Parts: sequence; C-alpha cells; structure tokens
Amino acid sequence: GRDLNTGFPKEIELDSEEMQEAAADKLQQILDLYESGIHIVTVKLQDVHAPGEVKEAFERVASAKEDRERLINEALGKYNQEIPKARGEAEKTIRQAEAYAVQRIKYAEGDANRFLQRLKEYKKVKQVTKDRLYLETMRDTLREIEKVVIPETKE
Repeated sequence: GRDLNTGFPKEIELDSEEMQEAAADKLQQILDLYESGIHIVTVKLQDVHAPGEVKEAFERVASAKEDRERLINEALGKYNQEIPKARGEAEKTIRQAEAYAVQRIKYAEGDANRFLQRLKEYKKVKQVTKDRLYLETMRDTLREIEKVVIPETKE
C-alpha cells in the first residue's frame, strides 16, 4: 500500500502534460515487465477531475503552489528593488571616500609646502625666523586664554 505519512503523491503536483508523460512511462514499465511487445506512443487524459473525497486536498495543493509562486515573485521583486539601491549606496560611499582621500592629500601637500617655505626662511635668517615662529606659536596658543598684563615698575 501507499505510505500516507509522506504527504501528497507526486502525481498531485503535476500538470496534465506531466501526468500524461508519467502515466505513459508507468504503463510502458508494466508492459515491458510482462514482455508484452506493446509500445505506448502517447497517453491522452481527456477529463481530469479529482474525486469528491479529495477535491479539497487538490485545491489546497493548487492554492499552495500559487502561494509559493506569489511569494517567490514578491521576493524577486524585493531583491530587484533592494540590490540596485544597495549598489548605489556602496558606490556613493566609495566616491565619498575617494573625495576625502584627495582632500587629505591636498591638505598634506599644503602643510608640506608651508613647512618648506618656513624652512627656506629659517635658513636665510635663523634668529629672526625662530623669534617669529615663537611669537606666532604664543599668539595661537594664548589666543583663548584670558591675559593680565602687569607693567614693569621702575624704581
């Protein structure tokens, strides 16, 4: 007998063309087993309806297949919507990172050029450049600090 615990028979899920092919194959196997010499050319199902007792089960299988197809199509739609969006965001992030790298290089080149200019000045007049750099550093460092100037008294 058939094991009813395995779910629906495979034939329930087949369309009519697949059923015809499956029936032809099964009949040919049986005829070959009996060495009948008969060759099945085609099987044509003319009126295929589920018996009343199992009609509801057939309808549930058909509904489940439709649900499966719908869910697959929804998932593919979501995939086709999200993947290009994610690729666009990734491309945008890459472009921003590249722009940031170019900006950092430009800043570094500017800093290096300013240093080389100061070095050039320093080599010309060392003491004057030292004093000027010291005063600029003090000005920049003390800019935010409240200062009190006490004049020197002469006695």
